Amino acid sequence: MMSNYDILNTAGNNIPMLLGTHTIESYFSVQNGAVNSFNKQLDNNQQTMNDPTSDANNRTTMLNLLGVKYVFARRDDVALRKSFPYGFKLVRDKNGKMVKFSNRTVYKLENHSSTVLLKNKNALPLAYMQTTQLNSNSYKKLAGNDKEQALLTGAKVNKKVSGVKTTRAKSASKNVSYTVKSLSEPITTLAQLIRYRLTNNSDLRVANLDLNKYSDAQVVKEFAKSAKLGTISKRVNKLLTENQNMVTENAEENKNGLKVLRSDVSGNHQATSSRSRIRRSTKTANCICKLRVSKLTRQRLSRS
Repeated sequence: MMSNYDILNTAGNNIPMLLGTHTIESYFSVQNGAVNSFNKQLDNNQQTMNDPTSDANNRTTMLNLLGVKYVFARRDDVALRKSFPYGFKLVRDKNGKMVKFSNRTVYKLENHSSTVLLKNKNALPLAYMQTTQLNSNSYKKLAGNDKEQALLTGAKVNKKVSGVKTTRAKSASKNVSYTVKSLSEPITTLAQLIRYRLTNNSDLRVANLDLNKYSDAQVVKEFAKSAKLGTISKRVNKLLTENQNMVTENAEENKNGLKVLRSDVSGNHQATSSRSRIRRSTKTANCICKLRVSKLTRQRLSRS
């Protein structure tokens, strides 16, 4: 499997065939429908019609089920301490140095970084037998992450097989408490809007202007006309008010846990980070976060 290996996804989808690496990725206009169905059942959010499995969303159990033994990863991802699925460890040589493959310049296929190899100690064999079959009704009621766990305990069959023990598929999920921190806020004040326009609008951008040196009051006084906001229109006031209301509503609805993420009136998604204290008994578990996202709006502040 290749974890974020290439920066050009269309070219990279053909790497398994070109290099003979036997990965779980594929890129064909016509695929076996069962592969697509499997990924949909397990809620693989990387699933597409042409590349139904992709990286299996880097989910530990799903990778183990598919027998993924190695991951190719960019060296800079390791340097940045990006996370990898549980059980994958860097392959090192006899001197303890990580095995590394230097980047080679190949148009649209290079990853602009050297490549390292990680090995999985928990991968299942490419072929193995199950001694039980899963109860179909109980399996269908499970969420995707619980379905992949259930497949470790029995085989999913379309028609019950006589003479084979049937086991009830159960949820293996546990709720874990967490705290949420907002990483971005929408534009809610006139000063923020002026900063945004003078920084992002090429027609209004002022060369060598460092707005960080000015307070919000100074920005409004000195640069409102430069940002074409000397006179505030009703539409601008409305957009700022809608963003202010969105921030208030988000805070109210998420005060007891992250439930809703709205975009601002410019259509920008609001980023958050979450932190939880994982007990020792659950430290190897998959952490799956499911969110309900509200309707996106597409108005643009810079065009007001």
